[in-house]
Amino acid sequence: LAVGVLNIGAGKYEDRFVVGSNRVADVVDGRAPDGSRAALNASPTLYAVATRDFQFARASASMTVGYGNGLFKEDGGLGTVNSLSGTVVPGMFMGARLVVPTGANTTLAFLADNNGFDWNAGTALTVRGLSMGFFVTEIEEKKRIPIRNQLANFTKIALKLSYNASLPGIIKGTTQRAEAAEADLALRRLEQEVEQRRIITRRLVADLAKATKAADAAAVAERAKLIKQLEAERAALKAAADKLDALTRKPPEPQR
Repeated sequence: LAVGVLNIGAGKYEDRFVVGSNRVADVVDGRAPDGSRAALNASPTLYAVATRDFQFARASASMTVGYGNGLFKEDGGLGTVNSLSGTVVPGMFMGARLVVPTGANTTLAFLADNNGFDWNAGTALTVRGLSMGFFVTEIEEKKRIPIRNQLANFTKIALKLSYNASLPGIIKGTTQRAEAAEADLALRRLEQEVEQRRIITRRLVADLAKATKAADAAAVAERAKLIKQLEAERAALKAAADKLDALTRKPPEPQR
């Protein structure tokens, strides 16, 4: 549940097509059926809205219904010149959305709504925060064509390109990328360390085998020294291998 205000400020006259500062709206031929000028006073627009979400196996859906004045109700006295047949109840608006994941970071959304005057529908593909949409507006007027400078009562095509992100999300993403780069560097260093210690271990094993074959006192002392070095190197190799395994191991799947 939410309440809100739209069109706050100096732009007093506004409708769903045109924004103008202190403008007597002539956006749909300029005159009402009785010949008078139309004043679309939609400042401010107050509204209340309720949304219900539904979750499925992979997809999600939502339905919205709301009521408001101004942009959702005000027609400047133009009547059917402003909206021929799209209004269900004056001031009421509604919508529905179905979102289907199409990849790890992509979704495809199907949308339909009534903005108080017109029925509209479309689809939008979102890749991370980038969204590309194709929409058809004023669907109920599909059989009509534009008349002179009218902006209402004929079907239109709309394209949309947008990027949506929050400042905390951007900061978090930057931090995560930096952490991932550091983890990747640490992983490469550990891989190099493990390989180097394996080479050293093989060399110590070979030297130990040579010292074992000799029988003099110097060889015995060298053998003891090599055994100590080999044990230390094997311990270091195990520690490095454990760290490498911890970095490369995937986290356990969450319990459902």
